[in-house]
Amino acid sequence: MTNIEQAQAAKRTAAMERPQRIDGEYFPTRYAAIEHLVAEGYRVEDHKRGPRLVKGGSFYIQEDLTKTAIDYAREITAEEGYAQYYGIER
Repeated sequence: MTNIEQAQAAKRTAAMERPQRIDGEYFPTRYAAIEHLVAEGYRVEDHKRGPRLVKGGSFYIQEDLTKTAIDYAREITAEEGYAQYYGIER
């Protein structure tokens, strides 16, 4: 891993380990918040104004969660077996 890649990884980790509050509910890390939303059935959808985390008519935009958090949601929903583990239908 190059120095630039190490710096990018450290920056991502720092951003995702920050606390996050969503609709009044406190999460100790953004990792936990995104995993909670994905387990509830939220999925990343690309929109003309940027990616969104969407479930039914409800959604969170990048400014609500950060680009890094949206990227993490996209990453974990693509992982094989994640949906089955949480009992989510795709």
